[in-house]
Amino acid sequence: MCKGPEKNITVHTVKEVEQHKKLSDLWVVIDGKVYDLSKWALKHPGGYSPLIHTAGKDATVLFNGFHPSRVKKMLAPLCIGEVAKTDMPVTTRIEELRQRLTDEGFFETDPNFYYFYAARLVAIFSTCLALTLCGKSVYWQLFGAVFLGLFWHQGMLLGHDLCHNSVAGRKWDYVCAQFLVSIMGISASWWKASHNNHHIVTNAVEHDADIQHLPFFVVNSEYFKSIWSTWHKRIMDFDDFSNFMVRNQALLFYPVMMVARVYLYIQSIVYLTRGRILERRGMECACFAFFYIWFAALMCQMPTWGAMMAYFLISHAVAGILHVQITISHFPMPTYTNMEMDNDSETFFKTQLATSLNVSCPWYMDWFHGGLQFQIEHHLFPHIPRHNLRKVHPIIRDFCEEMGWKHHSVSFFEANRMVISHLYEVSKKTPNMRFTDTKLYDLLCARG
Repeated sequence: MCKGPEKNITVHTVKEVEQHKKLSDLWVVIDGKVYDLSKWALKHPGGYSPLIHTAGKDATVLFNGFHPSRVKKMLAPLCIGEVAKTDMPVTTRIEELRQRLTDEGFFETDPNFYYFYAARLVAIFSTCLALTLCGKSVYWQLFGAVFLGLFWHQGMLLGHDLCHNSVAGRKWDYVCAQFLVSIMGISASWWKASHNNHHIVTNAVEHDADIQHLPFFVVNSEYFKSIWSTWHKRIMDFDDFSNFMVRNQALLFYPVMMVARVYLYIQSIVYLTRGRILERRGMECACFAFFYIWFAALMCQMPTWGAMMAYFLISHAVAGILHVQITISHFPMPTYTNMEMDNDSETFFKTQLATSLNVSCPWYMDWFHGGLQFQIEHHLFPHIPRHNLRKVHPIIRDFCEEMGWKHHSVSFFEANRMVISHLYEVSKKTPNMRFTDTKLYDLLCARG
């Protein structure tokens, strides 16, 4: 509730709210209340990027999807009035659906699920160490690399849950996620900021870092124009190397996924050195350094340089399965340019349905997919713990059918086929680049 007597509450029009959409002058609407976040935006635990993309708009569905109800009470001092209800209607049906899921306990975490999960991670990592350190031959040691990759794969899925605050709540989840950096090697702060942004602007060409993979992949021909990325804060050049990679992206997809984890190392280092980390920067940097120490020590147990390289590739290839699982959820789906959501919470809901793809699988494969198979449910309600997603799935599917909205779901193999097919179709649109247009030609001619 806004402070002050009800009769003194200021009523703002939609057009007035829309004028305040800069970082230094940022208003949002939540449940009909107008909040001025201008002085607080840089302190937002999820980064300021999600706020920029919702500035001047109705953020009801987004806010409720990313925050527990208690957070709304913390915003009370920032409330500056109400929005004219006739101008900006709240999507009642969506909020009724959320309330139903809340009443039935689907936002509640089962601690036993994560106790068992932690025990499984310890068992996998112990097997890796036993095979690597005590293996009687290099083949047994390389078998240990398989378990290391599996450990990373399952550990990153846990990190995903932690960064969504769906395990024990924001405070402890974020601390645990940052500590997890010491064994995963991926910055929790970078992932949290990037992933929150992805949830807000899913598959938006200029804004979503999860589909901005030049020079390796292009999912929309707009990237041929060397567009400006609002996430990376730079122009993503489509140069001659990009041209070569994109022309062959359908063939190179799986080989690149095998070592895609290296890209996460690089992004983590960049963010830790340049990014805005508000909490425990020193702790996260120390954990990141520790990861490199123990991983290098483990690699040194290999008898030859060739075996060491094989250990690296095998572990990263197995862990790379996660990158395939992530990309199949969005790569084959529609993308948008100059994306601007209307002042209507329903639009966000529909956008998530249009840009996300579920993977149909039996219950006994849930451990493998880690909740990513229910991508639609996860994007609509990010705080639902993964062990409840299968229960929520039929409820949301029926809701979409009732509303006349498409709920996309295919098998794992069909999703992979869709990605390869989409990458191939985009690659056929790659512009012809003359040798005289390349940077190599500029270097050879010493032009400048």
